[in-house]
Amino acid sequence: MSGRVLYIVYNIVLKILLLISSPFILVLLSFRRYRTFIRQKFGFYSSKVFSGKRRGVRIWFNAASVGEVRSIGPLIKRLKEIYPESTLFLSIGTMAGMETAEKLSLPVDEIFFSPMDVPFAVKNALSCYNPDLYITTETEIWPNFIGYSKKRGVTNLMVNGRISSVTYPRYLKIRPLIQMTLKEFELLSMRHAEDADRIINLGAPPARVKVSGNFKYDSLSESADEIPHLRPAFNLRKEERLLVAGSTRTGEEEIILRVYKRLLFSYPDLKLLLAPRHVERRKAIKKMVISFGLEGIEKTEIDQGKKREREEVIILDTIGELFKVYSMATVVFCGASLVRKGGQNILEPAIWGKVPLYGPHMDDFLDARRLLESVGAGIQVRYEEDLYQNIRRLLSNPELLEEKGRKAKEIILSQQGAVERNANLISQLITERL
Repeated sequence: MSGRVLYIVYNIVLKILLLISSPFILVLLSFRRYRTFIRQKFGFYSSKVFSGKRRGVRIWFNAASVGEVRSIGPLIKRLKEIYPESTLFLSIGTMAGMETAEKLSLPVDEIFFSPMDVPFAVKNALSCYNPDLYITTETEIWPNFIGYSKKRGVTNLMVNGRISSVTYPRYLKIRPLIQMTLKEFELLSMRHAEDADRIINLGAPPARVKVSGNFKYDSLSESADEIPHLRPAFNLRKEERLLVAGSTRTGEEEIILRVYKRLLFSYPDLKLLLAPRHVERRKAIKKMVISFGLEGIEKTEIDQGKKREREEVIILDTIGELFKVYSMATVVFCGASLVRKGGQNILEPAIWGKVPLYGPHMDDFLDARRLLESVGAGIQVRYEEDLYQNIRRLLSNPELLEEKGRKAKEIILSQQGAVERNANLISQLITERL
């Protein structure tokens, strides 16, 4: 099937999905917190930033969610330094990503939700913001947006690009459509040679593909410049050790709680912080904690003035705090890895000098796993007993724990430089085309 035919089918499917989801969308509109999200997703913006005289180069950055927002932050800051008269704006795909972006104090003129990839929403967004450059992160390949922006003379770039082992076979099935879209990019800056090979196989012009490294190393080191003092905010005493289980998924909390109960016999001072990937599960997790004969408290309860007294388990039910929470951990387990969910970012605890433990399902973070394991600073566990034994080994050997943590931080710091390399590539394009 040709790219043009697939493009027509793609838009037909989008229209059908919109029609099917319209009752749900109407329900969401009845809630105030979703109105701006829905309105902007449909391309209805009320920006006044660009109503006046044109000022410098206009750059539209796009980030899907929390991780991408954090990664692209240093690039936004660097380009603002290079082009102080530029007008920068950032679109976000999710509400969690928006909350993160608003906390980062990035030097952008406006932050808004990215439009859905349907023609009318895309056209409205491009007419409103009228960018010179569109810079998207990771694997944001939207046929309508990229196609229409190219027609308007926008220079399209992908930075920090990656094609995972999970998405690559899916893209191959619609290769003609992906190829048609990739040809509209002027630069595809990929994290690794493996990503570059995959995107070229999908139809990207080889001359436009570069390998520039991973932004996360730059953004992590910048974010972890100063260790925060969080223990008082979590009612944790100085002598209490802490096991943090981050971004856990359904099926993992039970394993963590069983392991934790066993650890308490040898380490009664050890507390557990459970951070579910989806905070709306907090009530179910609290019931689960009680069913294990333990007591739990939610972070929002602490924020509202409730004191943690006998509770052994803290449930992190807020958004955007996990990264800094890792800084006060003694031992860390990164979730979505004992179940087949692709894993979570093990670099986040590692930059604080923590040793991340994780399950065998790390398909979305293979490069991070390889990096940490290359210096013995990441520990893969395959089952519950393996997790228990490894945590016990680390807790009983503080010197080993400290040594592995130091190696984890050092190897991440050695990988910096991707932001500067990408800034140079973008500056070259601006000089040539604008």
